[in-house]
Amino acid sequence: MSHRLRPARLHRGLHLIELLIAVMVLSVLLALAWGPWQRTLRHFQAEALRAELVASLSMARSAAITEHRRVTVCGSSDGMMCDQAWSQGWRVQAEPANSATAAARELRVHRTRQRHVDLRTSDHRPDVRFRPDGRNAGTNQSIVLCVDGQEHSRVIISVPGRVRSQRPRRSTPC
Repeated sequence: MSHRLRPARLHRGLHLIELLIAVMVLSVLLALAWGPWQRTLRHFQAEALRAELVASLSMARSAAITEHRRVTVCGSSDGMMCDQAWSQGWRVQAEPANSATAAARELRVHRTRQRHVDLRTSDHRPDVRFRPDGRNAGTNQSIVLCVDGQEHSRVIISVPGRVRSQRPRRSTPC
């Protein structure tokens, strides 16, 4: 009597228990990664906002030099008026040659919807003003970008009008 060995029957697909275990493992991994992923996303949003702010300030300085006019960059919640709400956006406007006859000419309006990124400027100098020669009107000025209550970076405008940004070396509260 010879017994033949039959090959085991191949199973195709997943059983319900296997599928449930895979979903549970995936949900645990997702729960562990959610917090760091959100922090990374806010970091990239702040980096993009910082780059846009530097570009707007550099464009404002260039416009002041080429048009031989004062150019102002100010926080704006609605894009129409300056109101120090830098976190909601900003406005770049060239002041008229004769302020008695004309309104400021809008050069650029930037609106932002970043909920976790806050922009702050000093209370005594809420606007950035460039003179017709490109210099900053006044002393050095900083705009601080804060993410979740911590300083992410700051944009600095020097007296000659140079715009630069820097990151803090260690965690600093805003």
